[in-house]
Amino acid sequence: LLKGLEPSTAVAMESTGQYHLPLADAAHGAGFEVYVLNPKDVKRYRDAVAARGKTDPLDAEVIARFVDKEHAELRAYVPAPASLRSLRSLIMRRKTVSASIAKMRLSLGGVPELAKELKGICKRMEKAIERIDAMILPLAQEFED
Repeated sequence: LLKGLEPSTAVAMESTGQYHLPLADAAHGAGFEVYVLNPKDVKRYRDAVAARGKTDPLDAEVIARFVDKEHAELRAYVPAPASLRSLRSLIMRRKTVSASIAKMRLSLGGVPELAKELKGICKRMEKAIERIDAMILPLAQEFED
């Protein structure tokens, strides 16, 4: 994909959690100006310009128009250090596991016959959180500020 682009091309994409990172990193590494956009901003722009439909080609057109019009206000993408990426990833995973525990308690908490299973599941998930916390701590110390 990148080999077919002119060197002066700006490469833009919506942030997709972590799935946009390989393309953003490759484009940045190849010397392109890269923009990773907040999907909410792109949606608001799409609504403002009355773009119809939601397909990949239409999304690409909206993103291109957005970058063309807002270029001066956008910050170019710069890859985060690997340790910061790891920290962010672990924090998101911790959040997911924690939310899953809450959902399990809400879902099964009212079923006395499953109390033992619920307790076991939650205990194992809480252990996973403890392990994640142990992985987070040394990374977080690098970024105390």
